[in-house]
Amino acid sequence: MNFFQAIEQRQGKEPLDLCNSNRVILIILDRFPSQNLLRSCKSSLSVLRERFAALCAIRTPVSARLSGPPDNLRIFSEWTYRAPAVKKNFKTAQIAYVNAESNKVLNTFDLPGVIQDSQAVTYSNDGKLSAVFASIPDEKEKKFYVRIVDNVSNVDTHIINLSSKKAHGVVYLNGDFGGAAFSPDNKYLVYTAERDLKPIEFFDADLTEKEKEEKEKQAIGEKFLWKETFGEQTGDVTNPVLVILTIETGEVKVVESVPKGLYPTQKFFTSDGQSVIFAAVDAEHYKLGKIFCSNRRFVLGQVEVASNTYTELVAAVRGIDHIRLAPNGTDVYIACRADDVESHQGTYVFKKYDTETEKVHTYPRGDIFLPAPATRSFTSAGQLLFTSIKNSTFKIQVFDPLTENTTVLSPPDVSDTLLDVYGDYFVLQRSGADAPPTLVLGKLNGVDEVEYLQVSANPAFNVEHTVEDIGTDGEDAHSFIMLPKNFGKTNEKVPLVAVIHGGPHSASVKAWPRRTVGLLVSEGAAVVQINYPGSIGYTEEYVQKLPGNVGDLDVQFCLDAIDETLEKYPQLDSNRIAIVGGSHGGFLVTHLAGKEPTKFKAVVALNPVINIRTMFDITDIPDWCAFEANGATNQIDAALDPALSDAMLARSPIARAHNISAPYLLAIGGKDLRVPPHFRHLIRILRKNGVENKVLYYPESNHALDEVDVEIDVVLNVILWIQKHNV
Repeated sequence: MNFFQAIEQRQGKEPLDLCNSNRVILIILDRFPSQNLLRSCKSSLSVLRERFAALCAIRTPVSARLSGPPDNLRIFSEWTYRAPAVKKNFKTAQIAYVNAESNKVLNTFDLPGVIQDSQAVTYSNDGKLSAVFASIPDEKEKKFYVRIVDNVSNVDTHIINLSSKKAHGVVYLNGDFGGAAFSPDNKYLVYTAERDLKPIEFFDADLTEKEKEEKEKQAIGEKFLWKETFGEQTGDVTNPVLVILTIETGEVKVVESVPKGLYPTQKFFTSDGQSVIFAAVDAEHYKLGKIFCSNRRFVLGQVEVASNTYTELVAAVRGIDHIRLAPNGTDVYIACRADDVESHQGTYVFKKYDTETEKVHTYPRGDIFLPAPATRSFTSAGQLLFTSIKNSTFKIQVFDPLTENTTVLSPPDVSDTLLDVYGDYFVLQRSGADAPPTLVLGKLNGVDEVEYLQVSANPAFNVEHTVEDIGTDGEDAHSFIMLPKNFGKTNEKVPLVAVIHGGPHSASVKAWPRRTVGLLVSEGAAVVQINYPGSIGYTEEYVQKLPGNVGDLDVQFCLDAIDETLEKYPQLDSNRIAIVGGSHGGFLVTHLAGKEPTKFKAVVALNPVINIRTMFDITDIPDWCAFEANGATNQIDAALDPALSDAMLARSPIARAHNISAPYLLAIGGKDLRVPPHFRHLIRILRKNGVENKVLYYPESNHALDEVDVEIDVVLNVILWIQKHNV
């Protein structure tokens, strides 16, 4: 009996409600009481599908907003989950009422799940209005609309067709270039869109003679002009501009005074509503990949709305990820990279730009990585709350501008993500490597004392694996392992799977795991995740150990970590080890398979870096290739140094490919711009040498391989590949 047959039998003729994730999980657990979904054994494909569906149904809170008085605090939250049967992402909303004074949840209301669509919501500073941006397909093109909603009466006051204004092209709803902001008087909205310049063919029958005369001067013959984008997952972003919408009249005006080569990202109105302050990528000559790259050059600029004049406020800042206007209305806080180095990630620092004195103050640095404040991030005392990566976890920290101190608020051994701040209250998503996501309310008492209350959780889900740390290497634990049910309680040996993160300046964190990892553990494998040198969350020194040493230091560290894991847990089977990695993790598992040909039973690489020299010519981040290979800078727009070319090749897995003997599974996204497909040389070597291999090619997928149908195929293929080879 499969998953859906079981549900139909349990519910009779009642149709399956795939939008209700609570009900789906409860039905699954009720139907299979004696065979827990996360039990330890190799399973049939039908059971694998059932377990995968159960993992997909676990909801994750992704946004929240607080309002109301403390004795009846209202928390509106949105949660996402996946429905593999219909190959869609779903979104559901929940409203909770909390008496924050007595620390009790009064009531919660779940709204039905709907298919997640292309929308983005922005709230006014006073919370009275919200702007709902939406993208709606219309024949061959998308049309963009914005609804202005009165949040008090829950009535649409304006619905504006932005596309009909013909002032700009695609509106950026999300991502690095997305977002919008109200003016303080709620009369204007500022957002970012693609500059509108629709090129025409030499013979275009759809144009009138007058239109031809007007357009021929600007765009004739440029229909097929190559347009440089900001790379991976930013396919529509070629020429972003600031746009100001007058809400009452619907007038749309593109800000033309921003200098050429500056491309706006985050933005907000000044407290008097007369100007817009924004961060902009400085890419005068060419564009490089933006997503996951905090080493790009930025400026902080300002545009006066009435006169349309531009002023540069702060020049040459490395990697501005966030800007926030302080409650005093004069100080602009900037989260940016601490050092002028080319690594794509590293430690961050806070800067303050005083709009009255026009001076910049840089606060003392700390080991802050990837700080992410919520849209509302300041407490009533003016402290700034943010999420960051620290010691293999996501932590909420508080920065106090008066004392210049940063303090961790989150408890140990959990991962917290900040969603909203409201006075001294804040709401967050909390999970662990062994704990599904929950929604939690925090109350800040004083500088660093917090009172927490769990507001909502996923329905009963029996997690039976455990999590332990491995190794120190002079830092906090660099690795952690997830041990399956009943580990060590019998004499049965347990297989080991090493899952290695990409980046390399990223990290594996002790948060609710990706479904690949969850399914591996449910199948009885122990899964170790390794934060090798170059990983973030520890120190800047740990990050900078790796550039110039890739393919050597990181590879040896992973080997040592695997051996250390085997030594610590004698129950692990050293003859049944598999390695899995994506991007730079794929680089590492391919290296490992070549360095130790007989050590591993199966290899899985997802969009791996196979040849850095080849990647240099086709990627959106050639600077990464040069810097990681031998620390070279300023090499991407000059004649290629032969020493750099040799280093890129020598440090690549392709140099060891002839040694690989373990069965090799490769998953490739056809539209990957970060590590574009360059696998054919490797596959030719493997096939010539008789190495079992399989290539999965997803023509419409990008570097993340994260589309619903793609993830289903990748995850189940990974599990089956590993099991096929006796791991």
